[in-house]
Amino acid sequence: MALNTSEQISEIFSKSNYTLIAFRKNHEIDSIASALALSLYLKKIHKPHDIVCDGFEARENLLFLPEIQSIHGKNIDRQKLIISVDLKTNEIDQLSYEIKNNTLEIYVAPKQEMLRKENVKIALSPFKYDSIVVIDTPDLESLGPLYEDSRDLFQSRPIINMDSHPSNENFGQINCIDLKFSSTAEIIFSLLKEMGADAIDSHIATCLLAGIMAKTKSFTVPNLSAKTLEVSSELIELGAERNTIVKNIFRNKKLSTLNLWGRVLARIKVDDQSKLAWSIVPEYDFIDTGTAEKNLEGISDEFIKDLPETEYFILFYQKSKDVRVVIKGMANQDVMLLAEPYKPEGTKNVAKFTLPDIDIADAEKKIIGEITEKLKK
Repeated sequence: MALNTSEQISEIFSKSNYTLIAFRKNHEIDSIASALALSLYLKKIHKPHDIVCDGFEARENLLFLPEIQSIHGKNIDRQKLIISVDLKTNEIDQLSYEIKNNTLEIYVAPKQEMLRKENVKIALSPFKYDSIVVIDTPDLESLGPLYEDSRDLFQSRPIINMDSHPSNENFGQINCIDLKFSSTAEIIFSLLKEMGADAIDSHIATCLLAGIMAKTKSFTVPNLSAKTLEVSSELIELGAERNTIVKNIFRNKKLSTLNLWGRVLARIKVDDQSKLAWSIVPEYDFIDTGTAEKNLEGISDEFIKDLPETEYFILFYQKSKDVRVVIKGMANQDVMLLAEPYKPEGTKNVAKFTLPDIDIADAEKKIIGEITEKLKK
Protein backbone atom coordinates (compact mmCIF):
# COMPACT_ATOMS: atom_id res chain seq x y z
CA MET A 1 0.00 0.00 0.00
CA ALA A 2 1.31 3.44 -0.98
CA LEU A 3 2.51 5.68 1.82
CA ASN A 4 0.82 9.04 2.41
CA THR A 5 2.87 12.26 2.42
CA SER A 6 3.62 12.33 6.15
CA GLU A 7 4.64 8.65 6.08
CA GLN A 8 6.97 9.28 3.12
CA ILE A 9 8.59 12.20 4.94
CA SER A 10 8.89 10.21 8.15
CA GLU A 11 10.59 7.40 6.24
CA ILE A 12 13.12 9.84 4.68
CA PHE A 13 13.93 11.27 8.12
CA SER A 14 14.36 7.81 9.63
CA LYS A 15 16.81 6.75 6.89
CA SER A 16 18.69 10.05 6.70
CA ASN A 17 22.09 10.44 8.37
CA TYR A 18 22.26 14.22 7.91
CA THR A 19 19.51 16.59 6.73
CA LEU A 20 19.79 20.08 5.27
CA ILE A 21 16.94 22.50 6.10
CA ALA A 22 17.02 25.53 3.79
CA PHE A 23 14.86 28.57 3.15
CA ARG A 24 14.94 31.50 0.74
CA LYS A 25 17.39 34.34 0.92
CA ASN A 26 14.53 36.88 0.86
CA HIS A 27 12.84 35.22 3.83
CA GLU A 28 9.97 36.13 6.15
CA ILE A 29 9.43 35.36 9.83
CA ASP A 30 7.25 32.44 8.75
CA SER A 31 10.27 30.97 6.90
CA ILE A 32 12.51 31.24 9.98
CA ALA A 33 9.96 30.01 12.50
CA SER A 34 8.91 27.03 10.35
CA ALA A 35 12.53 25.97 9.81
CA LEU A 36 13.24 26.20 13.54
CA ALA A 37 10.15 24.16 14.41
CA LEU A 38 11.22 21.36 12.07
CA SER A 39 14.79 21.58 13.39
CA LEU A 40 13.59 21.20 16.98
CA TYR A 41 11.60 18.12 15.96
CA LEU A 42 14.60 16.52 14.24
CA LYS A 43 16.70 17.26 17.30
CA LYS A 44 14.03 15.61 19.42
CA ILE A 45 14.26 12.38 17.40
CA HIS A 46 18.09 12.58 17.42
CA LYS A 47 18.54 13.27 13.71
CA PRO A 48 21.62 15.38 12.78
CA HIS A 49 20.83 18.38 10.58
CA ASP A 50 21.75 21.97 9.74
CA ILE A 51 19.63 25.03 8.91
CA VAL A 52 21.11 27.27 6.23
CA CYS A 53 19.87 30.53 4.69
CA ASP A 54 22.25 32.57 2.57
CA GLY A 55 23.25 35.81 4.31
CA PHE A 56 21.09 35.11 7.37
CA GLU A 57 21.49 37.34 10.42
CA ALA A 58 19.17 36.96 13.40
CA ARG A 59 17.22 40.17 14.00
CA GLU A 60 17.13 41.39 17.59
CA ASN A 61 13.34 41.05 17.91
CA LEU A 62 13.49 37.36 16.91
CA LEU A 63 16.10 36.24 19.43
CA PHE A 64 13.30 34.85 21.59
CA LEU A 65 12.77 32.04 19.05
CA PRO A 66 14.38 28.83 20.39
CA GLU A 67 17.75 27.96 18.78
CA ILE A 68 17.62 30.79 16.21
CA GLN A 69 21.39 31.22 16.60
CA SER A 70 21.85 27.75 15.07
CA ILE A 71 20.87 29.06 11.62
CA HIS A 72 23.93 29.35 9.36
CA GLY A 73 24.31 32.29 6.98
CA LYS A 74 26.34 30.38 4.40
CA ASN A 75 26.76 26.91 3.00
CA ILE A 76 28.81 24.81 5.42
CA ASP A 77 28.96 21.65 3.27
CA ARG A 78 32.07 22.38 1.23
CA GLN A 79 33.32 19.34 -0.64
CA LYS A 80 37.01 18.52 -0.19
CA LEU A 81 39.39 17.70 -3.02
CA ILE A 82 40.84 14.21 -2.48
CA ILE A 83 44.18 13.34 -4.09
CA SER A 84 44.86 9.59 -3.84
CA VAL A 85 48.37 8.22 -4.49
CA ASP A 86 48.93 4.47 -4.77
CA LEU A 87 51.83 3.67 -2.40
CA LYS A 88 52.09 -0.07 -3.08
CA THR A 89 55.32 0.24 -5.08
CA ASN A 90 56.61 3.55 -3.80
CA GLU A 91 56.78 5.82 -0.77
CA ILE A 92 56.30 9.56 -0.40
CA ASP A 93 59.39 11.51 0.55
CA GLN A 94 57.98 15.05 0.69
CA LEU A 95 54.61 16.73 0.50
CA SER A 96 54.43 20.51 0.03
CA TYR A 97 52.48 23.27 -1.69
CA GLU A 98 52.73 26.89 -2.78
CA ILE A 99 50.41 29.51 -4.25
CA LYS A 100 51.39 31.15 -7.54
CA ASN A 101 49.22 33.79 -9.21
CA ASN A 102 46.17 32.75 -7.15
CA THR A 103 46.73 29.09 -8.09
CA LEU A 104 47.41 26.36 -5.53
CA GLU A 105 50.15 23.94 -6.59
CA ILE A 106 50.63 20.74 -4.58
CA TYR A 107 53.94 18.85 -4.80
CA VAL A 108 54.24 15.14 -4.03
CA ALA A 109 57.83 13.89 -4.16
CA PRO A 110 58.38 10.08 -4.21
CA LYS A 111 61.32 8.38 -2.50
CA GLN A 112 62.36 6.11 -5.34
CA GLU A 113 60.56 5.71 -8.65
CA MET A 114 58.78 8.50 -10.51
CA LEU A 115 55.06 8.70 -9.87
CA ARG A 116 52.90 7.44 -12.72
CA LYS A 117 49.66 9.18 -13.72
CA GLU A 118 47.72 5.94 -13.35
CA ASN A 119 48.77 5.79 -9.66
CA VAL A 120 47.28 9.21 -8.90
CA LYS A 121 43.54 9.82 -8.67
CA ILE A 122 41.63 13.02 -7.99
CA ALA A 123 38.09 13.08 -6.61
CA LEU A 124 35.68 15.15 -4.52
CA SER A 125 34.52 14.04 -1.09
CA PRO A 126 30.85 13.02 -0.83
CA PHE A 127 28.26 15.56 0.27
CA LYS A 128 27.53 15.82 3.98
CA TYR A 129 23.73 15.81 3.47
CA ASP A 130 21.66 12.90 2.22
CA SER A 131 18.26 14.62 2.40
CA ILE A 132 17.02 18.20 1.96
CA VAL A 133 13.98 20.10 3.24
CA VAL A 134 13.23 23.42 1.53
CA ILE A 135 10.78 25.64 3.42
CA ASP A 136 8.65 28.60 2.27
CA THR A 137 10.59 28.97 -0.98
CA PRO A 138 8.98 29.25 -4.46
CA ASP A 139 11.92 27.83 -6.42
CA LEU A 140 15.46 26.61 -5.82
CA GLU A 141 16.96 29.75 -7.37
CA SER A 142 15.46 31.76 -4.48
CA LEU A 143 17.96 30.03 -2.15
CA GLY A 144 20.68 32.17 -3.78
CA PRO A 145 24.32 31.01 -3.60
CA LEU A 146 23.34 28.07 -1.38
CA TYR A 147 21.76 26.48 -4.48
CA GLU A 148 23.93 28.10 -7.16
CA ASP A 149 27.16 26.79 -5.60
CA SER A 150 25.78 23.30 -4.83
CA ARG A 151 23.57 22.33 -7.76
CA ASP A 152 24.97 18.79 -7.73
CA LEU A 153 23.82 18.38 -4.13
CA PHE A 154 20.25 19.48 -4.88
CA GLN A 155 20.09 17.36 -8.03
CA SER A 156 21.29 14.20 -6.29
CA ARG A 157 19.37 14.25 -3.01
CA PRO A 158 15.64 13.81 -2.25
CA ILE A 159 14.00 17.20 -1.65
CA ILE A 160 11.00 17.74 0.61
CA ASN A 161 9.33 21.00 -0.50
CA MET A 162 7.02 22.73 2.03
CA ASP A 163 5.17 25.92 1.13
CA SER A 164 1.78 27.64 1.24
CA HIS A 165 2.20 29.94 -1.79
CA PRO A 166 0.60 29.36 -5.22
CA SER A 167 3.81 30.53 -6.91
CA ASN A 168 5.69 27.41 -5.74
CA GLU A 169 7.15 25.43 -8.66
CA ASN A 170 6.71 21.95 -7.08
CA PHE A 171 10.43 21.23 -7.45
CA GLY A 172 10.61 18.53 -4.75
CA GLN A 173 10.38 14.78 -4.89
CA ILE A 174 7.81 15.29 -2.14
CA ASN A 175 5.77 18.51 -2.39
CA CYS A 176 3.79 19.63 0.68
CA ILE A 177 2.05 22.60 -0.96
CA ASP A 178 -1.26 23.48 0.63
CA LEU A 179 -2.92 26.71 -0.47
CA LYS A 180 -5.71 26.50 2.09
CA PHE A 181 -3.23 27.39 4.81
CA SER A 182 -2.26 31.01 5.53
CA SER A 183 1.34 30.10 6.43
CA THR A 184 3.97 27.42 6.00
CA ALA A 185 3.99 27.03 9.80
CA GLU A 186 0.51 25.50 9.56
CA ILE A 187 1.81 22.90 7.09
CA ILE A 188 4.61 21.99 9.52
CA PHE A 189 2.04 21.77 12.33
CA SER A 190 -0.16 19.42 10.30
CA LEU A 191 2.82 17.23 9.41
CA LEU A 192 4.20 17.01 12.96
CA LYS A 193 0.76 16.30 14.36
CA GLU A 194 0.48 13.26 12.09
CA MET A 195 3.90 12.06 13.23
CA GLY A 196 2.85 11.61 16.84
CA ALA A 197 0.93 13.12 19.72
CA ASP A 198 4.12 14.16 21.54
CA ALA A 199 5.91 15.58 18.45
CA ILE A 200 5.04 19.19 19.35
CA ASP A 201 6.40 20.56 22.63
CA SER A 202 6.15 24.14 23.93
CA HIS A 203 9.27 25.35 22.05
CA ILE A 204 8.03 23.95 18.73
CA ALA A 205 4.57 25.35 19.42
CA THR A 206 6.04 28.83 20.07
CA CYS A 207 7.92 28.75 16.74
CA LEU A 208 4.85 27.63 14.82
CA LEU A 209 2.56 30.21 16.42
CA ALA A 210 5.14 32.94 15.73
CA GLY A 211 5.17 31.95 12.05
CA ILE A 212 1.37 32.01 11.85
CA MET A 213 0.96 35.31 13.68
CA ALA A 214 3.68 37.02 11.64
CA LYS A 215 2.24 35.78 8.35
CA THR A 216 -1.33 36.79 9.23
CA LYS A 217 -0.27 40.13 10.81
CA SER A 218 -1.64 38.93 14.14
CA PHE A 219 -4.80 37.51 12.52
CA THR A 220 -5.73 40.69 10.60
CA VAL A 221 -5.23 39.62 6.96
CA PRO A 222 -8.44 39.45 4.86
CA ASN A 223 -7.95 35.81 3.78
CA LEU A 224 -7.72 34.48 7.35
CA SER A 225 -9.44 31.10 7.69
CA ALA A 226 -11.21 29.51 10.62
CA LYS A 227 -8.71 26.64 10.36
CA THR A 228 -5.82 29.06 11.10
CA LEU A 229 -7.55 30.16 14.30
CA GLU A 230 -8.16 26.53 15.28
CA VAL A 231 -4.49 25.65 14.78
CA SER A 232 -3.38 28.73 16.74
CA SER A 233 -5.69 27.84 19.61
CA GLU A 234 -4.29 24.31 19.69
CA LEU A 235 -0.71 25.62 19.71
CA ILE A 236 -1.48 27.85 22.70
CA GLU A 237 -2.84 24.79 24.50
CA LEU A 238 0.43 23.01 23.67
CA GLY A 239 2.40 25.75 25.42
CA ALA A 240 3.08 28.38 22.74
CA GLU A 241 4.11 31.65 24.41
CA ARG A 242 1.67 34.03 22.71
CA ASN A 243 2.50 37.03 24.93
CA THR A 244 6.21 36.69 24.19
CA ILE A 245 5.45 36.56 20.45
CA VAL A 246 3.25 39.66 20.57
CA LYS A 247 5.79 41.59 22.64
CA ASN A 248 8.75 40.81 20.36
CA ILE A 249 7.16 40.89 16.92
CA PHE A 250 4.35 43.44 17.22
CA ARG A 251 5.30 45.67 20.18
CA ASN A 252 9.02 46.01 19.83
CA LYS A 253 9.50 49.33 18.01
CA LYS A 254 11.82 51.87 19.61
CA LEU A 255 11.09 55.60 19.60
CA SER A 256 13.73 56.13 16.89
CA THR A 257 11.96 53.62 14.62
CA LEU A 258 8.59 55.28 15.24
CA ASN A 259 10.14 58.66 14.35
CA LEU A 260 11.40 57.19 11.07
CA TRP A 261 8.04 55.61 10.28
CA GLY A 262 6.32 58.92 11.05
CA ARG A 263 8.42 60.62 8.37
CA VAL A 264 7.54 57.91 5.86
CA LEU A 265 3.84 58.25 6.72
CA ALA A 266 3.95 62.03 6.33
CA ARG A 267 5.26 61.68 2.76
CA ILE A 268 2.81 59.04 1.49
CA LYS A 269 1.31 59.77 -1.92
CA VAL A 270 -1.54 57.86 -3.55
CA ASP A 271 -2.64 57.30 -7.15
CA ASP A 272 -6.28 56.21 -6.84
CA GLN A 273 -6.59 55.13 -10.46
CA SER A 274 -3.75 52.60 -10.25
CA LYS A 275 -4.40 51.76 -6.58
CA LEU A 276 -0.78 52.62 -5.84
CA ALA A 277 0.75 54.30 -2.79
CA TRP A 278 4.39 55.23 -2.23
CA SER A 279 6.77 57.16 -0.01
CA ILE A 280 10.43 58.15 0.11
CA VAL A 281 13.18 58.08 2.74
CA PRO A 282 16.04 60.51 2.02
CA GLU A 283 19.34 59.52 3.60
CA TYR A 284 19.16 62.36 6.12
CA ASP A 285 16.08 60.68 7.67
CA PHE A 286 18.31 57.82 8.86
CA ILE A 287 20.86 60.30 10.21
CA ASP A 288 18.30 62.54 11.97
CA THR A 289 16.47 59.64 13.64
CA GLY A 290 19.55 57.53 14.41
CA THR A 291 18.19 54.57 12.45
CA ALA A 292 19.27 52.29 9.59
CA GLU A 293 17.55 50.53 6.72
CA LYS A 294 16.79 47.54 8.97
CA ASN A 295 14.38 49.82 10.88
CA LEU A 296 12.18 49.89 7.76
CA GLU A 297 11.46 46.18 8.19
CA GLY A 298 7.70 45.60 8.13
CA ILE A 299 6.77 49.14 7.18
CA SER A 300 5.29 48.17 3.79
CA ASP A 301 3.06 45.54 5.41
CA GLU A 302 1.76 48.02 7.96
CA PHE A 303 0.99 50.81 5.52
CA ILE A 304 -0.63 48.68 2.82
CA LYS A 305 -2.83 47.12 5.50
CA ASP A 306 -3.99 50.57 6.64
CA LEU A 307 -4.73 51.76 3.07
CA PRO A 308 -7.66 49.49 2.13
CA GLU A 309 -8.07 50.83 -1.42
CA THR A 310 -4.38 50.31 -2.19
CA GLU A 311 -3.06 47.17 -3.89
CA TYR A 312 0.59 48.24 -4.20
CA PHE A 313 2.99 50.12 -1.94
CA ILE A 314 6.43 51.31 -3.08
CA LEU A 315 9.14 52.50 -0.72
CA PHE A 316 12.19 54.40 -1.98
CA TYR A 317 15.18 54.99 0.29
CA GLN A 318 18.55 56.58 -0.41
CA LYS A 319 21.82 54.87 0.54
CA SER A 320 24.83 56.94 -0.49
CA LYS A 321 24.53 57.47 -4.26
CA ASP A 322 22.07 54.61 -4.79
CA VAL A 323 18.31 54.36 -4.30
CA ARG A 324 16.81 51.08 -3.14
CA VAL A 325 13.25 50.28 -4.15
CA VAL A 326 10.85 47.88 -2.43
CA ILE A 327 7.52 47.06 -4.12
CA LYS A 328 4.90 45.32 -1.98
CA GLY A 329 1.69 43.84 -3.39
CA MET A 330 -1.40 42.32 -1.87
CA ALA A 331 -1.79 38.53 -1.89
CA ASN A 332 -2.76 38.12 -5.57
CA GLN A 333 -0.49 40.78 -7.11
CA ASP A 334 2.70 39.64 -8.89
CA VAL A 335 4.97 42.63 -8.32
CA MET A 336 8.00 40.89 -9.82
CA LEU A 337 6.46 41.58 -13.23
CA LEU A 338 6.21 45.30 -12.46
CA ALA A 339 9.91 45.44 -11.60
CA GLU A 340 11.07 43.03 -14.32
CA PRO A 341 13.26 45.52 -16.26
CA TYR A 342 15.42 46.00 -13.14
CA LYS A 343 16.12 42.29 -12.46
CA PRO A 344 14.58 42.34 -8.98
CA GLU A 345 15.12 39.94 -6.11
CA GLY A 346 12.22 38.71 -4.02
CA THR A 347 8.97 36.83 -4.38
CA LYS A 348 5.64 37.28 -6.11
CA ASN A 349 4.48 39.67 -3.37
CA VAL A 350 7.70 41.60 -2.65
CA ALA A 351 10.23 42.83 -5.22
CA LYS A 352 13.49 44.62 -4.38
CA PHE A 353 16.03 46.28 -6.65
CA THR A 354 18.62 49.08 -6.64
CA LEU A 355 18.96 52.11 -8.93
CA PRO A 356 22.64 53.12 -8.99
CA ASP A 357 23.93 56.69 -8.93
CA ILE A 358 20.59 58.53 -8.85
CA ASP A 359 18.86 61.10 -6.63
CA ILE A 360 15.81 59.86 -4.76
CA ALA A 361 13.48 62.47 -6.32
CA ASP A 362 14.56 61.39 -9.81
CA ALA A 363 14.16 57.72 -8.87
CA GLU A 364 10.65 58.39 -7.55
CA LYS A 365 9.62 60.22 -10.72
CA LYS A 366 11.08 57.52 -13.00
CA ILE A 367 9.70 54.41 -11.28
CA ILE A 368 6.25 55.81 -10.39
CA GLY A 369 5.83 57.02 -13.97
CA GLU A 370 6.72 53.59 -15.39
CA ILE A 371 4.64 51.56 -12.95
CA THR A 372 1.50 53.72 -13.10
CA GLU A 373 1.66 53.40 -16.89
CA LYS A 374 1.89 49.62 -16.61
CA LEU A 375 -0.98 49.43 -14.13
CA LYS A 376 -3.23 51.58 -16.32
CA LYS A 377 -2.67 49.18 -19.20
